[in-house]
Amino acid sequence: LALASPSVVMVIERGNFDILIFVLIVAAFLVRGRQVLSGLLVLFATALKLYPVAALAFLIMRKKSSWSLFLPFCAAAGVIIYFLLGSIGHPGGDLGLVSCCFGSKVMALILAQQTGINPTWGPLGLQLFALATLITLTLLGRHEGAKFDMSTLGDRALTAFWIGIPVYFLIFLSGDQADYKMIMALFAIPAALGWIRLALKSGWIPKTWLVLFLIYAYWLFFSDEGSLRNLLLRQIVAWGFFMITAVMGGFLLPDRWKKRIFSEGK
Repeated sequence: LALASPSVVMVIERGNFDILIFVLIVAAFLVRGRQVLSGLLVLFATALKLYPVAALAFLIMRKKSSWSLFLPFCAAAGVIIYFLLGSIGHPGGDLGLVSCCFGSKVMALILAQQTGINPTWGPLGLQLFALATLITLTLLGRHEGAKFDMSTLGDRALTAFWIGIPVYFLIFLSGDQADYKMIMALFAIPAALGWIRLALKSGWIPKTWLVLFLIYAYWLFFSDEGSLRNLLLRQIVAWGFFMITAVMGGFLLPDRWKKRIFSEGK
């Protein structure tokens, strides 16, 4: 259902750089045991568009010594972004296609287009609120997640989560991005399904995540009337998905001061 959803199929239909970026990040995940090569693939994706840079987060999620790789790769990514930001697609623009976009400032754009309400602080205020929400809910998830041993999900599922979901977070925080970029959320599916199979009390979190993803992804398939109510309801679902993903991130965030979660040998 997730792979066949309109939001995912759209990226194939468009055939632009985003499908190549997705392939590069998948390749980076597949060669995760060779972290230099994996990091180079992420840098190549970053040279196409800015948002894949967040995938470098997986380098510091696998083992503590990876800080020695993470910092040089971030520096290299910074150089790439500096020289290409003016000419390569990057977050922060106003696509003007609010009926098929998600992001922290889309609600403000909808109100501006549909009602003429356009406070200057609206989009930026929503982006700052999204950032504060991400930090708060991640910390909350980290606190509650200390009660459960999530390491049983395995290295593959956890690494997939941390190579794709930081990219999704950056895309959402950027403010206004096309629905097909939701394809980055697919990286969390192995962790969500594995979490459900563990039958923990916290199992409602991945179940809610899957339900909200499918509702959002298939929304346009069932309703594309373009009314203000329809547009706002869809964005409420997008915000709910963003929030539950932040909670998941907190649960799956490795705590190196208590125990090592990720396998270092894989």
